[in-house]
Amino acid sequence: MYELWDFFLAKYIFQLNHHGNVTKAMGIIQFSSDVILEYNLDLFYMNVFKDWDMPVHHLYNIYKEYYGQEVITEPELVHCTTWLLLKSLEISYGAGEAFSEVAKLNPFLVYELPDYFSGGLDDVAKKTTRVWNTLVRMLETGTSNCAFPDNPLDISCKEIPHPVYRHRNPMAGSLGREWNGALNFSPKDVLLTRKGLSIHLTPSKRFLRKFATKNPKKRAMYKDTKENLKPSGQSIDDNRFFDGTYYINSSYARLGWSQTVCDVNNDGHDDVILGAPGYSTPNNIQQGAVVFVYGTDTGMPWLFDVPIDLTNLTLRYSDILTGPSTMESQFGSSVTCLDVNQDGVLDLVVGAPGFGNSDVDDHNGRVYIYYGRQNASSFVQPNITITCQSKFCNLGYSLTSVDLNKDDHDDLVMGSPYYSATGTQQGAIGILYSDKSLPGRDVIEFETLQMITNVKQNFSWFGHRIKGKEGVLIISQPYYRKCARGDCQFSVDDKQGVGSLTLINTKNTTSFQNLSLSGKDEFDMIGFCSDFGRPYGDDSLILAISAPGDTVPGVAATLPVLITQAGSVILFNISSAGDISEMATFYGDTRYSQFGSFIQFDDINGDGVDDFLIGAPMRSDDWTEIGPRQFVTSEDGKLYAFYGGETFPRGNGTVSSYCGVLTPCPGHVSNITFFPLEGKGAFGYSASVVKAPNVTSVLVTAVRADERYTYGEFGLDMNGRIYDYQIPHPP
Repeated sequence: MYELWDFFLAKYIFQLNHHGNVTKAMGIIQFSSDVILEYNLDLFYMNVFKDWDMPVHHLYNIYKEYYGQEVITEPELVHCTTWLLLKSLEISYGAGEAFSEVAKLNPFLVYELPDYFSGGLDDVAKKTTRVWNTLVRMLETGTSNCAFPDNPLDISCKEIPHPVYRHRNPMAGSLGREWNGALNFSPKDVLLTRKGLSIHLTPSKRFLRKFATKNPKKRAMYKDTKENLKPSGQSIDDNRFFDGTYYINSSYARLGWSQTVCDVNNDGHDDVILGAPGYSTPNNIQQGAVVFVYGTDTGMPWLFDVPIDLTNLTLRYSDILTGPSTMESQFGSSVTCLDVNQDGVLDLVVGAPGFGNSDVDDHNGRVYIYYGRQNASSFVQPNITITCQSKFCNLGYSLTSVDLNKDDHDDLVMGSPYYSATGTQQGAIGILYSDKSLPGRDVIEFETLQMITNVKQNFSWFGHRIKGKEGVLIISQPYYRKCARGDCQFSVDDKQGVGSLTLINTKNTTSFQNLSLSGKDEFDMIGFCSDFGRPYGDDSLILAISAPGDTVPGVAATLPVLITQAGSVILFNISSAGDISEMATFYGDTRYSQFGSFIQFDDINGDGVDDFLIGAPMRSDDWTEIGPRQFVTSEDGKLYAFYGGETFPRGNGTVSSYCGVLTPCPGHVSNITFFPLEGKGAFGYSASVVKAPNVTSVLVTAVRADERYTYGEFGLDMNGRIYDYQIPHPP
């Protein structure tokens, strides 16, 4: 695993977060990656407090036989295993406290480590699955034609020389050494006993005493906070408990990674389409799928406290469309609906950025278009396939639709944030104009379409998120940096990750002209998510721009504090051409909460005025989060709803007399705070609004939630869950 972080991630992170200094990135990436994964994900099933057994004598003989000489002794194997266990213990023991140290240095890892296409957690899962299959075949056919390099992910069955053996200190890396020293771990924290030809390792009583006494005061405060917010089936102050949940029967599926609302089955009711790019079958890892959940005149289906398995088609609540037979395509990473062939019926478009044209690791990507049919909701084969020839194109990473040629028909817009026109990971978007003459079957190359490319800056990811609305195309560029040098070569004086946003107004149904905005502070990531609407109940057009990495001001018991990377959302009035004025600002209330990583204007309470949704998928329920992280075990995530109308916030929208001793306080100021059943699910990652005549369903994604309700303790891991909150309309 350590070799993988070095090779795949360090070559990217040093350009995104460390001013091009690869040595600095290599020094901290191992420890940082482990801390972030331990802190962000629910890894309880990998319990390091359980006993370890190491067949040290057999392992010694395996090494000696393979290399033809003694390359490591049994005591060295015991020593290495002891330090590996210590490293696991220290990460579990101090992840909360260490997280704040590594997160402020490595926003790229915080946001992208689980999902980044080259070296992220899901990518590693795919590669290790392949290696496992290779190992099974070797057990059946032998290893005479296979080679085993240092990195086990590079195991192959081709004739290549044996690698040169080298020892590796599992605690290598300056940050890892410093943190281990701070925790004062040593081999005395591990109890070693011999069991025949093996050794048995377990945490010693000395370590367990350390763990039990680690900051008990803060741990008690955290427990009390959790107890006070425990769901009971009723609203708690302004907190909104869910009415139903959906899941999918596939671990690591990431249900709800993408979603869109449209009438799929042409029955006059809104349906929701949910992408699950990690959906897998036994012989097709991360094949991907999209799931259709059908709405009715009474709203979305729900069964009170019983979670609905959307893969159980006998309930007739849903249908599922799986990706191509090619392995690892991650079909469902993006999804949208539009009438691309102008026949009066909505068509389905799905992105599969993991598709490889000739090699699964090329990530060329594909976009599939399925023509809709009147009185039919099933899709079998795509009518149009859009391909990309560029390696790491990741075509289909993002999708939207908007009328760009002023013919009153939406066109298909495809984002490829890692596309490289003249450099590396600059980004591009491509446009397929809707047309009656589009054929019934066709393959189109992305490079032949009209494209808008970014050739100014490497690793800025132009097209990372795209949104079309009312003739306006919004394009994000989250890792745009402000260059200190005129040629934009790396400099320690650069401001990294300030972010940039581009708005292209083609239809002129709104007054503003084209806009381009960028952030001012390092790692703000301004424009990460954006939308516009009319929340004040008049004709004022309001543009909302998020900066989830913004460090914001706060107050704790009358003392001013800075809340690191809490996130913010800024609202601008763009009604008058050339006259843009700031209307309101919303702040997150806990560090690293990613407040604003999802925002959306929509009417959720049926009064005809746009309401405003803000997601904070890493927001913790530990109110001491405003101070040092030391014993945080869970981020529960939140989604805040602010009702539109005359009382919609102006000025500082998250500070009021309701806040008490801690400000800002979005949970107290918002009209509704949606909260989940469990922690570490990235609740609030995204949401969709599905409307029926008398009720609106707000469907909130917890993209990495586990399904334990139905399957018990060892159920589905990180399959994703959708929470359904039903908001009745006023009489």
